[in-house]
Amino acid sequence: MTKPASPTASVATDLPTAAAAPAPAVASGAVAPVAKLPREAVAVPTPRPAAPTVTPVASPPIAPVAAPAKPKPAPAPVSRDRLAPYGDVEGIVTASHRDPFGFLGMHTLHPEEALVVRCFIPEAKAVTLIEASTGDPLVALERVHEDGLFAGSVAARDEPFAYRLRVQTAAASIEIDDPYRFPPVLSEDDIRLLAAGDHLTSYETLGSHVCSSQGVTGVAFAVWAPNAGRVSVVGEFNNWDGRCHGMRLRHDCGVWEIFLPGIAPGQLYKYEIKSASGTRLPDKCDPYAFLVESRPGAATIICDLDGYRWGDQAWMKARAAAPARETPLSIYEVHLPSWRRRPEEGHRPLTYTELAKELVNYVKYMQFTHIARAVAAGRIRCRRQPGLSDVCAIRTIQSLGQPRSPSPAD
Repeated sequence: MTKPASPTASVATDLPTAAAAPAPAVASGAVAPVAKLPREAVAVPTPRPAAPTVTPVASPPIAPVAAPAKPKPAPAPVSRDRLAPYGDVEGIVTASHRDPFGFLGMHTLHPEEALVVRCFIPEAKAVTLIEASTGDPLVALERVHEDGLFAGSVAARDEPFAYRLRVQTAAASIEIDDPYRFPPVLSEDDIRLLAAGDHLTSYETLGSHVCSSQGVTGVAFAVWAPNAGRVSVVGEFNNWDGRCHGMRLRHDCGVWEIFLPGIAPGQLYKYEIKSASGTRLPDKCDPYAFLVESRPGAATIICDLDGYRWGDQAWMKARAAAPARETPLSIYEVHLPSWRRRPEEGHRPLTYTELAKELVNYVKYMQFTHIARAVAAGRIRCRRQPGLSDVCAIRTIQSLGQPRSPSPAD
């Protein structure tokens, strides 16, 4: 029995083909070879479009669940002996503490302990610490010395903050700002220039100046006393008690300073100074005073020069336009308190208003061009004083008129 030949698939094409050659004979039982078709006749299958590549999106990492924070432990209470050490307390109440800013005010004795607040107010019956921004009372301070030293710890706070003091006196209850919570008065530039002796405008820094600190209006005091053991401001505002407002020493330049909030111009003050050995010296008038009370008084008067309105703008403008190096110069130097007096009024010196008329007229009559103020001690301040006329400001050297004619002796 013969095996039928395997069927072959036929490929359709429209291309012309050559004449077919006679197929060779195939032996019985053999498979006939498949004839090869021309390359042009093979149909190329249409390529299947590639499957779109899908980029897997990484899922966001799952943050680990944080363990609940442990509550911060409350500050440890401050012991009584550290709240009010005996040596510091005695130094404050006897006006011998060399660094009152290191003891009074708000301090952190240890990072894990409560804040400590101390103040010295002799007339106070009770003192309460209050929040400066809200006025909420925080803690009642304990009276640690009968002379008026109060102290207490603030367990509810761990960092210093702005505060005020509610003071109960025999007459009323008042709220005040603590002078020992304010920052230093002098800047680093002031310290450098004062230490080098090159501060050309020291009168703007030393003395008493109405200003503001941390939004609170008051008066800044500064006096140069490098050899003093202690300096404090005394005046009408503290009953002339040197224990109340001990000053801070800036060691780099020898200046003592303090900012007193709530002090107004017109009040009298002096400096209470103790030597390095602790001896109290006579109270001193401010050498940079802008205003001093008349004799027999010798206290300095707080004066706000910014409140004075000058009326010599035209004269100052004319002076600036004059050729200073080409104008003759003849100076009359005068010590104002001793130049002329009023015998009929207790032999008192002339006031600035009287000097502005009599002295200027005399100097112009003598044909001097300028006036120089002579002082017994200290440095002449290049600043005008209130109460002078527009023509003559005794604080500096200003032109008055034509120079006097030279004499043969010249």
